[in-house]
Amino acid sequence: MAKGKLSSAQVRALKPLKNKISQRFSDGGGLYFHAKQRGQHAWEFRYRRPTGGDTYIVLGTYPSLSLSDARQNALEYRDLLKDGVDPQVERQRIELEKKAARLNVLKLVFESWFESKEGQLKPKTLQDIRRKLEIHVMPKLGNMPVESVTAPVAIGVFRPLAEKRKFETIKRCIQLLKAVMNHAVNLGIISSHNLHGIGEVFQKPRVKHVASLEPSELPELLRLVALSTMRPSTKLMFEWQLHTMVRSAEAATAKWKDIDLEARVWTIPKSRMKNNRVHKVPLTDQAIEILEQQRIYSDGCEFIFPAISDRITHAHTESINKAFHRLGLQNRTTAHGLRSLASTTLHEQGFDTHVIEAALSHSDKNRVREAYNRSSFFNERVRLMSWWSMHISRCSVIDLSK
Repeated sequence: MAKGKLSSAQVRALKPLKNKISQRFSDGGGLYFHAKQRGQHAWEFRYRRPTGGDTYIVLGTYPSLSLSDARQNALEYRDLLKDGVDPQVERQRIELEKKAARLNVLKLVFESWFESKEGQLKPKTLQDIRRKLEIHVMPKLGNMPVESVTAPVAIGVFRPLAEKRKFETIKRCIQLLKAVMNHAVNLGIISSHNLHGIGEVFQKPRVKHVASLEPSELPELLRLVALSTMRPSTKLMFEWQLHTMVRSAEAATAKWKDIDLEARVWTIPKSRMKNNRVHKVPLTDQAIEILEQQRIYSDGCEFIFPAISDRITHAHTESINKAFHRLGLQNRTTAHGLRSLASTTLHEQGFDTHVIEAALSHSDKNRVREAYNRSSFFNERVRLMSWWSMHISRCSVIDLSK
């Protein structure tokens, strides 16, 4: 380090002249001690930029930054200038790298990925994603730099779940974690990651089919519901879901404005569909009769099936499942199982698979065929839905002697 003009004792005693607010004292080599009447004294490095023009950098305040440390900083800056590098530009680069390092932790990349999915995924799906990762992934990996999230590290996080045999949770968490890491690649934070095959380390989750009754058990289900103490509006919502073959959320959130009685069609907006696609449901005589009965319970409400406690909103999407639980059916069927019951029955009756899938609003992996099916199966679905409603009516005759 070059010997300067000032000593530590001199620096401690330096003060501006009485007629000056502040005064600079040179230590040589561009290093100055900026003494002030008020405020903290500071070290400055004054220099000419490689591109021209005089400027300076405040190295730090005194006595936090000592004379020897200030000289070392000035020496490093002089070396940069010899290489044609502006010390201010270099300092900014280092600060940006430090900031990037702080921002490039997994939890912040996750927030960026999560934000990119808002509007693409339904709020409930987003809520489930956040909850799953915040419980199982972020506590251990959230504060780690993305480049440090390697396959061995991630596998270690999921080992406790494997010991509890929560393989479905592991599978979903791995899918989400890889999506976040892919997002980091797309942002240029990392060039690649090695999490692609980590799912192979764990057992595959057993496929759990939705609990559903056999077609022959439909009369029993209808009898149980009819004789139950279930609220009339809930019974009607059950019948509506059964006849229209829609999902629980689609039934519970049905609105009067989406019903066209003249055209005999219920148009569900894509915002309320799982597959984010408009779905038109042909209305049978039985479905229209359900609507007429429900008017008594929803008069003046926006929703066909309003909530009991707050008629401004719709019935709870789990209402039917809760009702089934009270009937002791929780291990035999679910609200979603009604769709499986319809599908199985219709297949047994020889209806075309593509028409049944269209009635259930299932997506076709073949995008060209999907576009065709959406436009071509409505008339076929009118006939299918008519048969299904008639079948339900035939099965709904109650024999009180049983």
